Amino acid sequence: MQQPNNLVIWLPILGALIALVSSLITTWLNNRNYNLRNKEERDRKRLEEAYEALIGILSVYSKLTGQLIGYIHHNDKIQIEDDGKISPLVKFEMIVSLYFPEMINSWEQLKKTKEEFGKQLSDIISENYLNKELIIKQNKSALIWDIYTKLIDDTDIAKNKIKEIIKP
Repeated sequence: MQQPNNLVIWLPILGALIALVSSLITTWLNNRNYNLRNKEERDRKRLEEAYEALIGILSVYSKLTGQLIGYIHHNDKIQIEDDGKISPLVKFEMIVSLYFPEMINSWEQLKKTKEEFGKQLSDIISENYLNKELIIKQNKSALIWDIYTKLIDDTDIAKNKIKEIIKP
């Protein structure tokens, strides 16, 4: 009887090793793609939340601008609403700070404009405009309106940055 070739003895083992390596590579690639897709989905959701927060910021400041102008010209009461939720500004800052450092410049500019608005808000509510001349009221209203339009510009810049980052 003839002795089997050494190669023939190793063929089943070699085949099993190739199958094992192929299986490991396939599993690794599938997990990698799954994790990448999950990260992209989480990032997209966070970017959508940041975009929503920007819309919320404009809504809050739009109402506040109207109330300030009403206060200046008609001594209307200023009512700041608190729904108990995280403010859109805090939410936007949180998302940017934690997940999107490439948007930090947008946040810094928005924060700077917000602080300018806050300073004017403080100046306005600390003064009584009831007996002021119309030109003074108009100038103060124009100043707060200019800051509000700057806020609109800043949020538009941030929205465009989100559109650049988000994957379709």
